[in-house]
Order: sequence, then C-alpha cells, then structure tokens
Amino acid sequence: MRTVTAFLAFCGALLFMTGCQNGNPAFADTEPPAGSAVSGEDTAAAEPPPAGTTETFTHGDLVLEISNVCQTRMDTGIYDNGDPYEFPVYVCAPGAVLSVVNADMDHETAEAPDPAWGLYDWETDRRTPLTDGMEPVFLDDTTDAVFHLEASVVVLMFEFAE
Repeated sequence: MRTVTAFLAFCGALLFMTGCQNGNPAFADTEPPAGSAVSGEDTAAAEPPPAGTTETFTHGDLVLEISNVCQTRMDTGIYDNGDPYEFPVYVCAPGAVLSVVNADMDHETAEAPDPAWGLYDWETDRRTPLTDGMEPVFLDDTTDAVFHLEASVVVLMFEFAE
C-alpha cells in the first residue's frame, strides 16, 4: 500500500513540476474574466518589445536580414573533403523574421534565374529556396539552417530561445 501511495505522490509532484517548467504558472488564468473588455490599444501596449536585434548576414553575394537575434556564436562544420569550416549560429527570440536583401541567384541560365541558397529543416528534409523579392519568412523551430542548394554546405544555423 505504501508503494502505491508513494507512486501516486510522485506522479502528482511530477505533474505539478511540469506546469512550472514551461515558464507559466501552474494554475494561471490565461483568459480575461467574462464580461471584461480589452481594447486594441491595451493589447498593443501589453505586447513586449522585440527581444533581440536585427542582424545582417552576408556570404558572398547572399545578403539576409534576420530580426530578433538574441545571441550569435561561431560553430564548425566539415566539408566532404574533410576540411573544417566555420559558420555563425544565430539564437533567435520568438517572432524572428528572415528577409532576403540579395539572394545571389544564378543569372546565367536563359530561363528564370536559379536559386543558389535555401532554408533547411533537418527533421522533414524540407528545402525552401531563397529568391530575390520573396516574402519575409517567419523563423521557428522548423527552420534550422541556410545552406547551398547544390553543395549542401551550411553557412548559417538557427537556434531558438524560449
């Protein structure tokens, strides 16, 4: 009987701590009480300002602007021939946006220019080409890196702060 009681107490404590671990109070009301009105001005004033800075990333003719960057650091990769190389890692706050200033597209083809760079998601193997004039891209945990589409060389990695 003591084993069952101890197990239930452990499970209850675990559930309580899980609510605290995500940064939210365990028993918080997330919605305003019924009947209370919230104006658009109050909502805009309650939103926190952006948590980071806007960084310009340049690699050759590729130029990107990334907003809400909290921290940058360097990491290393290895080319297929075994030579090491360095690339930056941007730690982004929620709401980060990538804007293409210059996509460094291959204009040598007679038809439409070919994109040389793209965004990559490790989990799904999804590749999104970066093109001139494209809409800004909201960055989240499904965007892991900027890489060369043909050589598959990473030139910029993203991590995300809570």
